[in-house]
Amino acid sequence: MKFGGSSVSSAARMEEVAGLILAFPEERPVVVLSAMGKTTNLLLLAGEKAVGCGVIHVSEIEEWNTIKDLHMKTVDELGLPRTVIQGNLPSPYITTYPAVAKRLHGDWIRDPAIPVVTGFLGKVWKDVDGVLTCDPNIYPHAKTVPHLTFEEATELAYFGAEVLHPQSMRPAREGDIPVRVKNSYNPKAPGTLITKQRDMDKVVLTSIVLKSNVTMLDIVSTRMLGQFGFLARVFAIFEDLGISVDCVATSEVSISVSLDPSKIWCREHIQQELDNVVKELEKIAIVHLLQQRVIISLIGNVRRSSLILEKV
Repeated sequence: MKFGGSSVSSAARMEEVAGLILAFPEERPVVVLSAMGKTTNLLLLAGEKAVGCGVIHVSEIEEWNTIKDLHMKTVDELGLPRTVIQGNLPSPYITTYPAVAKRLHGDWIRDPAIPVVTGFLGKVWKDVDGVLTCDPNIYPHAKTVPHLTFEEATELAYFGAEVLHPQSMRPAREGDIPVRVKNSYNPKAPGTLITKQRDMDKVVLTSIVLKSNVTMLDIVSTRMLGQFGFLARVFAIFEDLGISVDCVATSEVSISVSLDPSKIWCREHIQQELDNVVKELEKIAIVHLLQQRVIISLIGNVRRSSLILEKV
């Protein structure tokens, strides 16, 4: 059972989640918890700063202290001693899925208590009734998608759906383990079932997702038509700079690519890195940098894409 950040955002929510977990004793669940509330970004920022300042200065990092204070406050509200979290740092042994499985299996044999681990790994409990047809914050009448394939779920996550993380699907897909996304605020809702396959004969459009804060690069060759090697030179520059491209549209003399800088570079140097990319590309092409753009993606049945385009 996997619970998202909003499900464990406060002491009250944690008590409700504990009740949900205890409601499934026959399943002998393993519980996986995300970071509290919206603290994931703070953790990432704290990690970036820790790399630069060194271990001995970690206590001076503002984001780390904010996270620490939140957890101490929550422990106090739960009526637990602060010692339950002080000094409990994760072991470097638990770094891979096989290692997690081995450790949990060993602990389970010795102790029948419900194991609780952190991370992005079953049943996933969020604050919405499963995977939806669109963002309910934009269109409040969004409907729950009852069934998805792992491929569809991965596409949705990659192109902006916040219900799932792209990497969370990998171990389930590799192990052919069905995943059900449910709402911890509305546990009676059936949610969304994600499996390896489903009947796609009647499926046209599954969901519409929006990805914001996208950076676009329009790259036009300065040479005439028929010059070979242009694409290779462009992507060699991306490779040399260690940049992964999201989406690509190409012709013989031009390329348009989208980037997500927040996933690639240190947040403090995003613009500097972008300027460096443009500088290198301008040696072989005319480059237009477009920032703060949005990508709207239609996730559906590829075999019926012509029907989807007719209705757009």
